[in-house]
Amino acid sequence: MQWVERFEAYNRIWTPVWALGADLTAYRSTLLETDRPYDRAAGTNGPDDRGYTQEEQAEGYARFALFRYAWFEWELRQFMIRHGGLWLLSSSEAETEVADCVYRVSWHVTPFNERDQSWLRSTIGETKGLEMDHFLRILASTSTGQETHREWQEWAASCRCVWDPGVESDEQQGHFPTRHRHPAISSDCQVHQVIQACSDYCELVDREWLKIADWYHLNATQRRSVSGEGLYREWRAGSLATSSPKRLSHLPPSD
Repeated sequence: MQWVERFEAYNRIWTPVWALGADLTAYRSTLLETDRPYDRAAGTNGPDDRGYTQEEQAEGYARFALFRYAWFEWELRQFMIRHGGLWLLSSSEAETEVADCVYRVSWHVTPFNERDQSWLRSTIGETKGLEMDHFLRILASTSTGQETHREWQEWAASCRCVWDPGVESDEQQGHFPTRHRHPAISSDCQVHQVIQACSDYCELVDREWLKIADWYHLNATQRRSVSGEGLYREWRAGSLATSSPKRLSHLPPSD
């Protein structure tokens, strides 16, 4: 039961880490869609419709990713408070690797220093139930939040990487597209360095859990859960492809 409690703490970090990698991937992959399915001319849905663009859709994913990053920083601090930042895994090598992963996530978010990270933790800690909507409203209604959001969007826009969206990731290659499978993804891209660190953390925790949870058949092949990218490709390729893609809301109004 002590192992289960410790892995519950690891998975409280796992959740925002995975979502951060997924949202950053969605940000860039949306910009790579050459048919631009999200573009909509102003007035399409009535006189108050100001239109919509592919770029706005991508910026929405980046905005969500900022919430995930703040959530990750908050959960990591709770881990430090409750467990002293002590990783207990199957080997000292695994413990070092997972500690390096969480360090790399923050290290490659180049716009933010330690005080910025502290502001994000304080802000998300004030939200109602760690909910995204409240966090985004704070971003939109404060000068610090607006500046933080602007810097984050500029950082996300620094990614110029391309990859083949038809190539699925698998359990050997990680949760998201990275340069290990897609050579066109730059090793100098800070955004993809974060995505790689997110993927590495999730892989390590998943693998270590199977070692600890000896009631599973350890020799059995682990089935990876369905990916958001895979579901999106199926949706675009199927009968729903004729429908309008789901658009993300803009920043909520200031209170």
